[in-house]
Amino acid sequence: YLDDIRSKSTVIDGDTVSLEMFSSMGNGFTFELESLIFYALGKSIQYFTGTPGVLSVYGDDIIAPSELFHDFVFVFTKFGFSINSDKSFHDGSFRESCGGHYHHGEDITPFIAQRKRNSMRKNHVGPKKRGECR
Repeated sequence: YLDDIRSKSTVIDGDTVSLEMFSSMGNGFTFELESLIFYALGKSIQYFTGTPGVLSVYGDDIIAPSELFHDFVFVFTKFGFSINSDKSFHDGSFRESCGGHYHHGEDITPFIAQRKRNSMRKNHVGPKKRGECR
C-alpha cells in the first residue's frame, strides 16, 4: 500500500527524474516508517526465537536483548538493511543509544561543551541541561 501512494518521480528543470528510494532522509514520515519497520522486524525475531525482554526502537536506534544481536544482523540484512558494527554494542558492559553512554546500566555520558567560553561568569552554577552552558 505505501508503495502505491509514494511519489515515484519528480520534475527537475523540466526533466522527469525517477526516485529510487522509498523514503529519503528529510521526508516527513521516514523516521516513523523506519521505526515501525524495525520494531516489527524486532518483535518478529523475539517471537520466533522465544526471547523475552524489552525492545525499544527510536528511528534507527534499537535496544534489544543482546542475545538476539546475530539474529538481528541476519534478518535485517535479508531485508536490505545494513548494520553499523562500529556503533552496535552487544557484548561487554558498554552500551550507547540516542547519544547516551551507559556502563553496566549507569549513565556515563560525558559533558560536551557546545561552544568555547572566553571567561567564567561569577554566578555560573553549572549546565542547564546536558551539553548546554549558561
